[in-house]
Amino acid sequence: MSAVAENEVVSQPPQFDSSNAQQAAAAAASSDVQQQANLLNVQVKNENDALNVMAGFLQVAQRRGAYSLAEASKIMECIKYFGKAPASPAPAPSQ
Repeated sequence: MSAVAENEVVSQPPQFDSSNAQQAAAAAASSDVQQQANLLNVQVKNENDALNVMAGFLQVAQRRGAYSLAEASKIMECIKYFGKAPASPAPAPSQ
């Protein structure tokens, strides 16, 4: 095993390809614009529709970095609460 002198470079730093990062950022921005456009076209006919659209806009804002981690956690907790499927009624006990 050969010794390496102190402060000697033993490997090259990883190469950062900025074109990939720019493409990923552009794709994310495009996704946000498409999601917002879809939300703007939703017909709001009742309270459930209104709640779903508001939840969608909250998610768009979160993807844009509008909330702290704690705030995002609380928002998702609330969205999951409203997003649950209605509980099925318990079967009647047979006698």
